[in-house]
Amino acid sequence: MTLNQTLESGIRNLVKAELEGIEIGKLRGLMYPSTEFQTIQNLERIGIIRKIDIDQGLVGTVLNRARLDYDLMQRVNHGGTINRFADHVDFPECFAYGLKEGHFTDKEILQIPFDHDLDVDSYVKRYKDVNLFPNLTNLVLNYQRYKQRREEQNSPHFF
Repeated sequence: MTLNQTLESGIRNLVKAELEGIEIGKLRGLMYPSTEFQTIQNLERIGIIRKIDIDQGLVGTVLNRARLDYDLMQRVNHGGTINRFADHVDFPECFAYGLKEGHFTDKEILQIPFDHDLDVDSYVKRYKDVNLFPNLTNLVLNYQRYKQRREEQNSPHFF
């Protein structure tokens, strides 16, 4: 392996690790000023990373979100009077991916509150998004900083 190949491989691994720690809301809400995505865009543009590398890095992000939604359902349902059902999580497509990929134990699955006659299989069928990773990757590659987006919208009140 050449030095160049070693460096590129190391950069790809760093990008994947960085993406695993990003909150989905950061991708969807686009409210955080960030240079991370600009760096990733530049690395993809010059061919050091590929879309598949970004997809792979986002797997951890999606599973982290699925776990967060599960934990939130458990806290709300066992600590208060309001039930939060699986179809009411913020990112049901991430939760469906976590269920489909076996991210939860059998015991945890039994504690998931489904409504509307849903169960694990029907939930996954309804909410799975075959374009989940390509769509998230496109968000990374097309991310614009909040200030830049506000200026493009020509509104001081744009969120």
